[in-house]
Amino acid sequence: MKQPIVACLTAGAWAAGMFGVLSLQYLPDRFFGEHSVCGPWGCGAPLPVLFACHGFWVVLFTPPVIYAALWLEPKTVWRWGASLLSLAGIALVAIAVWQAVSWWPQVDRLQRQYLLQRYLFVLATLVDVPVLETLVAGVVLYWAGIWRRTTGNRPPARREAAFACGAESLGGETIGC
Repeated sequence: MKQPIVACLTAGAWAAGMFGVLSLQYLPDRFFGEHSVCGPWGCGAPLPVLFACHGFWVVLFTPPVIYAALWLEPKTVWRWGASLLSLAGIALVAIAVWQAVSWWPQVDRLQRQYLLQRYLFVLATLVDVPVLETLVAGVVLYWAGIWRRTTGNRPPARREAAFACGAESLGGETIGC
């Protein structure tokens, strides 16, 4: 009986978090000191909208990352982290190549000095693909896997394992094979 209540409360908290983070887009620009990500490297969306979009990905990724870090085997957690880090690394290199092919030839010599700013600008405004969020999730899972392997922290026994042949159920009756 306790598990469905916890699941409903967790889903409600996640939905409230999603609503809250998406509501950031309605904050006035002056809330952020009227700063934006505009410069000689390009001009992007207002900061509240960027925070809302990136926050969406963070809130979306949080439940599976927490679940994986706590419930999966440490070696599996480490492998997921390494995989996400590799995927994010490939995406970061692909974005650099994309900018070298599309942006670099089109700008004059004065704008080329802003190559690093342009790259960071593209990362900040690329909200359709969660590159930065994948990188963060990969780092969290990678280090969680390492930490759990070194401390011997194993996931809690699964519910199915508790009801193995001959085990007692929550009501006290013995379950047969």
